[in-house]
Formats: sequence, C-alpha cells, structure tokens
Amino acid sequence: MSGELGCVYLSVHTPRYCTYEAAFAGKVAHPDFRAVRDGLVEQGRHVADARPDVIVINSCHLITTFPTVVDGTPRHRGVLTAQEAPELIHGVAYDFPGDWELGSALIERGRAAGLQCVLADDLHYPLDYGTVMPLVCYLLGAQKKFAATVHAYGPSSGSGNYVISLAAR
Repeated sequence: MSGELGCVYLSVHTPRYCTYEAAFAGKVAHPDFRAVRDGLVEQGRHVADARPDVIVINSCHLITTFPTVVDGTPRHRGVLTAQEAPELIHGVAYDFPGDWELGSALIERGRAAGLQCVLADDLHYPLDYGTVMPLVCYLLGAQKKFAATVHAYGPSSGSGNYVISLAAR
C-alpha cells in the first residue's frame, strides 16, 4: 500500500448535528450548536476540495474487547436507524463503495504489529450513525461521490487508531 495521507480530522458526530435538518436546512437544536455545525460544513467543503481517493472513518460505536474490525465490504448499502437515537436519525438510506483491498491491507499491517484485528466482508454488516451520518450530511456534500470507504471499529484500547496509522505510513 502506498500513497500519502492528505488530511486527518477529529470530528464530532452527535446525533443533534448529524441530521438532514442540521446539515442541509441549517436548523440546530440550540444556538450554541451553530459553531460546531458550521465547522462540520466547512470540513465537508475541505474534503470536497481535497478530492481524496479514500476516506477512512474510525468509529467509536463498537466499543468492545474483541478484535478491531475493519469493514472491507465492497459495497455498503442499507437503511440506517440509529440504535442510540432513533427519534433523531431514522430511515436514512445509504449506498457507498467500499474497498476490500485497503481493508485487507489494514488488517495485514495490524496483524504484523501484533494487534488483534479481523476483516468484515459481509453485505449484512451494518454501518452505524457515526459513520453514515457524517458521510451523508457533511463529508460527501454536493460531491456525492468518492472512491472508497473503510469503516474501522476499535476497542477502547485504541488499537483501531493504531491500525489506521500503520496503513498511512
């Protein structure tokens, strides 16, 4: 795997920011949320301008003591209702390309470093709102197209972050 790391973001994804109403209509639950929502919009513009070949999202929504899971499913299709906030996020259709080769490479590097990690390649493996909503609401924006995504879950030890950083070297 070769290439360069174009940009890295630490981003919030609370359900109150990651809704169609907040992202596209600018309606926020409280005025204090405006600056964060506007920052997410700006982040989306930067990603669109950067035109990355791949977006890797490290979601914290599968906190586990099991191995880190890297989702290399070639296509992510589904309808999301957030288990954590179904009253805010429900019925969100998504259809994103995945990247099995990149997912496999992340796993190889993680295992070579002695980390416990597994590849998910299952069309029934669901994506969580921490992945779907930032993509739908902010990162894809008007662009609506990108080459691939790999969804990496990590246990609370942070090894998911480490697997991704190994891949970026």
